[in-house]
Amino acid sequence: MDQTHAEAIIESLRKGLPPVIGVNEYSAGDTKFLASIKARHLQKLSDVGSKIRSKIRFVSGSWGSGKTHLLARIREMSFDSNCLVSSIQLDRNAVPFEHFERLFYGIIKRISIPSIDQSTGLLPEVLLSEVFRKHLFGVYSSESIETEACEEACKELMSRHEIDIDFRRIVCEFWRTYLPTSGDTTAREERRGKVMNWFGGLGTIASYRREFNVQKMVTRETARDLLVSLARYARYAGYSGIVVLLDEAETNFSTMRKSQLDRAHNNLLHLINTIQESIGIFVVFASTPDFFTDERYGIKLYGALAQRIGTLPTWPPIAVQTVWNLDYMDSEVTDYQLVAWKLRSLYSIAYPMSDDSIGDRESLDQFVSSLCDVFPPYGHVRFWRFLVQAVIRRFDMEADGSEVPYVQQLYSEVASLAEQG
Repeated sequence: MDQTHAEAIIESLRKGLPPVIGVNEYSAGDTKFLASIKARHLQKLSDVGSKIRSKIRFVSGSWGSGKTHLLARIREMSFDSNCLVSSIQLDRNAVPFEHFERLFYGIIKRISIPSIDQSTGLLPEVLLSEVFRKHLFGVYSSESIETEACEEACKELMSRHEIDIDFRRIVCEFWRTYLPTSGDTTAREERRGKVMNWFGGLGTIASYRREFNVQKMVTRETARDLLVSLARYARYAGYSGIVVLLDEAETNFSTMRKSQLDRAHNNLLHLINTIQESIGIFVVFASTPDFFTDERYGIKLYGALAQRIGTLPTWPPIAVQTVWNLDYMDSEVTDYQLVAWKLRSLYSIAYPMSDDSIGDRESLDQFVSSLCDVFPPYGHVRFWRFLVQAVIRRFDMEADGSEVPYVQQLYSEVASLAEQG
């Protein structure tokens, strides 16, 4: 692995944050579950001739149980399966779930394609506009296309009647900005920006009808159908489908007023129905147990929604089931020790001069066993998070030549930092 990538992973974990890319490099203990997700959900998307309906799965887990980590693993597996991925952290201001059209725009703005830089492991900033461009030009980088070739591509796209007509028109108008007659660089970029703003419902129907011949805007009523068209377009453009990862749902629902909560629950029910009636979409919705059980803002408030999602399981997650409860995920001491050893490998790549200073496999295994012994069964900080930060803290001190604290003291220091974070 590239040193820059390894250092970025260690820096992120040192702060108690999962890295954007690279979680597979230090993960252990969930191999069978992840393999089942890939086989039963992601690989099904890649079967172009398949009529298997899209699916939505719900992840439940207490704070620090690994929800964000799991979503990151699914994201990497989705890239391996040639899927477009949109990772969204639900937010009352930026991406409010009670406004479905804004959720749709959030999905659009956070589209990523499976083109990770293998040398650094970093994900390039790729917008949906780049997906459109790659569809037109393939792997080639170009700023111009002949009129005949562009119109042939538009003719082929317009024949795909399973995709919304205005979606097709907008894509064609984007493609036409690459014609030699489309103006200078500034004019092209301005027009492309206006074309892409249509997905956010920005502007007026009169101006878009006049300039782009579209007959509708993105609204609460049209956003769900356009999400289906996005998945259909993704498959037409050569991708397996689209994976949507929704994270931190608890911060969204638990702070809503009653009227907002009603709209959000209704939107979630419509999303479930939309997903199950379409092809090429896989949605994973992560939240805390309160989302499933709380009488004030959980799904129990909405009987139809609670019935569609089901109750919170009291067993380890199974990929085919609707709800995955991470609080019942089983881990062994050997899993923790393997993670620590993987972290050592990353640390050595990130900081080559420290390799002779940090502990060997035997001492590291003993250290992890000691961490397990001192960790309270009902600690406020989950063990996985404590483990990662404690191991990196040990490496930092060893590399610096400092004395590593006793395990009990280390637990107190790391737990305090994690709770503050």
